[in-house]
Amino acid sequence: MKWLTSYGQKIDATKSNMPTRTELKAYTLAGYVPFFDEFGEDVFVDLGKMFLEDFTEAYGQEFDCQCLIADNDPFKGAKNMAHAEKHATSSADINQLSYLDFRAAELKVEPEERKYCKWFMNETVLNHITNIKDDNNNPIWRKPWEGMPGRLDGYDVIESRLLPQFADIEADTPFAIFMNPKRIIHGNRKGIEIKRFDETTEGLEYGELFMRFRKRDGFLITRPKKNMVILSTAEE
Repeated sequence: MKWLTSYGQKIDATKSNMPTRTELKAYTLAGYVPFFDEFGEDVFVDLGKMFLEDFTEAYGQEFDCQCLIADNDPFKGAKNMAHAEKHATSSADINQLSYLDFRAAELKVEPEERKYCKWFMNETVLNHITNIKDDNNNPIWRKPWEGMPGRLDGYDVIESRLLPQFADIEADTPFAIFMNPKRIIHGNRKGIEIKRFDETTEGLEYGELFMRFRKRDGFLITRPKKNMVILSTAEE
């Protein structure tokens, strides 16, 4: 946009900051569980419901994996984006971690984007930060009777067991992500499909049946540059 200071002045074109159109490819996630006739006869549960719950739980874990830590085809998770900003803590020793390390990482994201960002980390890392004590041996962030806070330095925290636990973090180890979750694009091409297969050679000869899971999805991390920070421990 431009202020016009005289009559008949030309209006110049403005380059849009809107994201460019990208292609989201869908791929198939599939698996199956074999079982025998006798199993279906001897259990007193709804097999269809049981398999659906098991597959749904496994898919939930896979969904988080593709969003955060995937590093193989066909998708890359946020932790492995090549153009994401990187920030190292002040010390290679994770026990020296402080909220100042998080504050410095947050400032690498543009202010307009930062207000929508959240922290992604393992609950054990959040537990360490919120248990830091002052000179009087009192926790700075919470009282002993209070639960785990849901915010860190004013930003919401999303806990994920897929990210490294505090005790496993060594030097030069990425362990937390600061980003706007809306930068993770997910396309649901086809919902969960579960089929039973019993007319097979294995079923005829051994009485073996199969329950197959199938789903088609697409994942894409968009605009990681200056919009996303990977926090890791410093090198030794």
